[in-house]
Amino acid sequence: MQTRLPPLNAVRVFDACARHLNFTRAAEELSVSHSAVSKQIAVLEDFVGERLFDRSGGRVTLTEEGRRLRDVVSPAFSQLERAFIEHRRERPGSRVLRVATVASLAAHVLVPAYAALTSALPDLDLEIATSDRPLDLSREAVDLAIRFGRGSWPGLHATELAPGKLTAVVRPDLTSSYKSLPRLQTFAADEWSHVDRDLRPTGAVIGFEHFVVAIEAARTGTGVGLLPNILVRQLLHSEQLVDLPIADVDWPDTFYVVSHQSSRRQKDVAAFTAALQATL
Repeated sequence: MQTRLPPLNAVRVFDACARHLNFTRAAEELSVSHSAVSKQIAVLEDFVGERLFDRSGGRVTLTEEGRRLRDVVSPAFSQLERAFIEHRRERPGSRVLRVATVASLAAHVLVPAYAALTSALPDLDLEIATSDRPLDLSREAVDLAIRFGRGSWPGLHATELAPGKLTAVVRPDLTSSYKSLPRLQTFAADEWSHVDRDLRPTGAVIGFEHFVVAIEAARTGTGVGLLPNILVRQLLHSEQLVDLPIADVDWPDTFYVVSHQSSRRQKDVAAFTAALQATL
């Protein structure tokens, strides 16, 4: 039987966009890229057969169809939130600390640090969930998340994990010829424009939506990456990648450990954050 429901990820993105009337703020709330938000809205508009937002003159407004859908979707999400708050798995005094993040941070930061974290936090059992789907902390059974952004999320306490710096990296055997290689791009705002023109690779630009894919492309020699330093440190240490004679680029976005300001697990979140920072 054909489903009558649209993809639920698209509905969640619509809910955030309808509340903020700003795709960038919706992307920050859900810990996804601006392009991912636009794609999910396009999916939902295709499903309903109507435009849901007017995007003109630098402003985002709901269409009449969008307003009608918002009036149905928003109360439904509020009801679901109340239900899962009542039935979520967390119990007072739980040893389990549930951490949600994206695959790139989990693979290149949390996994290498896991032994050190468990040693530093003997009273906690870490449970790591990875997903690229939109994440709303108010509706997830997690204690903390590690988000990429600028550290300003309403209702959340955010601690910077590491400074926002981008490092130019390439496979070791390609160092001498890196200028002829493609540039791997992961941001909507071209990160390579912040590098001295004389030092930039001159090959084609290859775009990626997710850091984990761009890192793998750099590691396998597809091109030169200008990537968050925190994500490539372990690969530099293991010499799977090397950094190039290009100064690190200061970037406004970085990874933050975030949790609800009212969370009863703030002490555990703070201990986890300090232990993770000590491994970097």
